[in-house]
Amino acid sequence: MIKRLFVLFPSLLVIAVVSMGCASHKAYVLARRDGSYSPSPASKIAIVNNLKPRPEDQTLCVALMAELKQQGFRIVSQEEAEFTLSYWIEDNWHERKVPVRTYDSPGYDPRFSPGPMPSSQLYAGGTPPGAIAYQSPTAGRVTETMVDDPVAVQGIRLKLHSRDSARAGRLETAWEGYIDGGFKVVPEREPILLRTLLTYFGKDYTGRARLVK
Repeated sequence: MIKRLFVLFPSLLVIAVVSMGCASHKAYVLARRDGSYSPSPASKIAIVNNLKPRPEDQTLCVALMAELKQQGFRIVSQEEAEFTLSYWIEDNWHERKVPVRTYDSPGYDPRFSPGPMPSSQLYAGGTPPGAIAYQSPTAGRVTETMVDDPVAVQGIRLKLHSRDSARAGRLETAWEGYIDGGFKVVPEREPILLRTLLTYFGKDYTGRARLVK
């Protein structure tokens, strides 16, 4: 029976990990706006905090408030707001292609007998008297394929809801944005990620965007 063993190339896997972990001047951004709304930094916006914030959400809140103030957003109380803005660090999966080798276990060439070799065919001095020698197996086959390999990543998501729709008992998303933060969103990178994402506030955009220093 043929056994197959799937092995990732260790060296290439390390290279892929290093390349994804390196600092980049761009990040993937997804921004979508409901055509029924036209939110802008001048709109009255209230921040919605998580009921049970994680430590990373708390640090994100501090960075978000600082960035909103820096960019001149109009932050008000819930009673005055036209929109509510929620935020969180989101866990996602990124699919990448990695090379895989498939090894077929060695087998015997059917043209040869799998039984013992006659003593007349033994190598001179190669096998002691009374020992049994068998035909050497053929080399196993190796094939290479590219497979999907899921990698855990994180990003920042902002979601803007219409306050009027919430009062009417239906929650409508006026705008939402997401920016990829790599393997992990660390506090040191939050300001630049938020600054870049807020560039697309109230707009539609999908693709890689240059980080705003």
